[in-house]
Formats: sequence, C-alpha cells, structure tokens
Amino acid sequence: MTRVFSKKIRNTVKRKQKPLILIIAEGKNVTESQYFESFQKQHSGFNIKVLTPGNITDPAGMQRKILQYWKDKGLDKKQGDTAFIVLDLDCSSEKAQRIKKLAESSTITRFIVSSPCFEVWFLLHFRYSTHAYTSSTEAIKDLKKYIPDYEKNTEVAPIIAGNLETAMENAKKLKVYFDGIGAEWPSESCNPYTDVPDIVNVINKIEDSLGNTHSH
Repeated sequence: MTRVFSKKIRNTVKRKQKPLILIIAEGKNVTESQYFESFQKQHSGFNIKVLTPGNITDPAGMQRKILQYWKDKGLDKKQGDTAFIVLDLDCSSEKAQRIKKLAESSTITRFIVSSPCFEVWFLLHFRYSTHAYTSSTEAIKDLKKYIPDYEKNTEVAPIIAGNLETAMENAKKLKVYFDGIGAEWPSESCNPYTDVPDIVNVINKIEDSLGNTHSH
C-alpha cells in the first residue's frame, strides 16, 4: 500500500505515522529485500520499505534514487525516518573510496556495506571467523556449508532468525578485531565485515522506545 503523508500532519508533534525504515538494496537479487522485509512481520513499531534499484548499479545512482523517494514522500529524520543504502564492497578499493565520498555528501543516507558481500552477515549467524574472502563467490560457497540450498533468491530469514543475537555478537567481535589492527572502514582491509547490525540496532531502538521486546 502506498504511504501518503500530509505535510500538516508530518510537521506537528501529533504525527501518527510509524517511523519508516527506507532501504535500497543492490542489484536484482531479492535476498536482501526478503531479509529486511521479514523484520516487518516480527515488529509493529515501524514500517519498512525496500526500493529496487532497477538498472541502477552504482552507489551514486542508488543514493540519488533513495534521496528522491525521501523528498517525494516528505520523510523526516526528526520523525524517526531513516534511509539505508545496502551494497557489497566486492573486494574493490575503488568502490570503497566512492562510498566514503558519497557518505560525506548526505546527512540523510547511511551506507550499509558488506565486505565482500551481504552473505557475510548470514555467515555470522553460524560462526565467528576473520578469514578473508577473495571473492563473493567464495563467501557464498562457505555459506552453503550451513545452508546447502542457498541461492541469491533464497528466503534466509526463517532459517537464521533464532541466531540473530549470535550474529550481532560475532559482528561486534569483528569490529573489535579490525579496530585492533587499525584497519580502516570501508576498505578491502576489513574482510569479512558488515554494517548490517546498524539496521538491526535502529529497529531495536524503535522497539525499545515503544516498550516492546525484541523478536529474534
């Protein structure tokens, strides 16, 4: 259902719309979209909208698209709305540099980067490892040890839902590890690594503000 706002409502403290978590995910793969949309089924304190980039493949294009949607819908950080750009680093130092510059260009968007790919987040639900991957294909091959039939359109959420706290803890350990060796982020030096916990933290913060318990 299309979310329609009234400027009058949005500019007063009486606004009743739930905070919108706006996400644009890279590529034509539906894995990321399905995963984030699964949180909507568990939580009632917010709305999640996942934009599809269509033929847009570059970080700058994804940022332009999500900012246009933000403007068109009259979204507002002060009302709890957030905008995330989810993409893979793909072992590219050039892509890392582009992301850094784009991140500095907007106070609205937040980049959620995974190195080398989003599947690292899924892997963290099963184990902690600092093993660096030479490609996304290698990471996916590793994930298939835990989810044998995994493909880019697999609905993973029901399989890993019970391990969310484990994944969050493993992600924290990775941050401590890379901070400890002085690795800069985003960069190829941090591999494996992912920012996906940032989105989970936003979801949990909204739920906490409503006095709800987290659904894992």
